[in-house]
Amino acid sequence: MKTTIVCGVLGAGKTTFLRNILKNGYERTVVLVNDFGSAGIDGEIISSGGIGTLNIQPVAVVCIVDATEFIDAYETDMYGWFFKSQITQSDIILINKTDLTDQEQTLKKLR
Repeated sequence: MKTTIVCGVLGAGKTTFLRNILKNGYERTVVLVNDFGSAGIDGEIISSGGIGTLNIQPVAVVCIVDATEFIDAYETDMYGWFFKSQITQSDIILINKTDLTDQEQTLKKLR
């Protein structure tokens, strides 16, 4: 079974990414939701459609980052080592919400 881990900080767009995969997927899909916060909203949203969950060895890790918040969060070490570890250990980094940023300014900061 192909397996993908999706990670990212609160508000990055993980749930929207998963909902789009589930809506547009052509294969059977299983979602494992691991909510760290006190309100497990991702699990409730995903399971509301009658979708089950299961844990399997990962093939790829996708980290979703919010383009409007990423640079400041990274430079100020807002989320600490856990956040940086998600970035450095991911196979794919998906930059979300680019339509809400000044792309030239964002690219300058990334360089």
